[in-house]
Amino acid sequence: IKRMLQNSKVSGKKHFGPVQAHAPYTMNLASPDSKVYEFGCRVLKEDILRMDNFDIDYFVLHPGSHLGTGVADSVQRVSDDSGHGREIETIRSLSGL
Repeated sequence: IKRMLQNSKVSGKKHFGPVQAHAPYTMNLASPDSKVYEFGCRVLKEDILRMDNFDIDYFVLHPGSHLGTGVADSVQRVSDDSGHGREIETIRSLSGL
């Protein structure tokens, strides 16, 4: 990936649009279970570090399911610094949230 991005920048030719990363579906930042939530935060932090290493600006994140605790609580959990200091502009929601 790094070589692909470097070659694109060096050549000055744009062969594709912006590169985006995709979070694993195993994350559930909306979960009321603290172990599941902490796992999701840890994976998200690791993924953001990888994105920074590869100069990737866009990230697709599916927040997960609230598992019956309600949308308001799950939105709060997802927004509680799950981005670890990095602004997340858009969160794509699926029917589970």
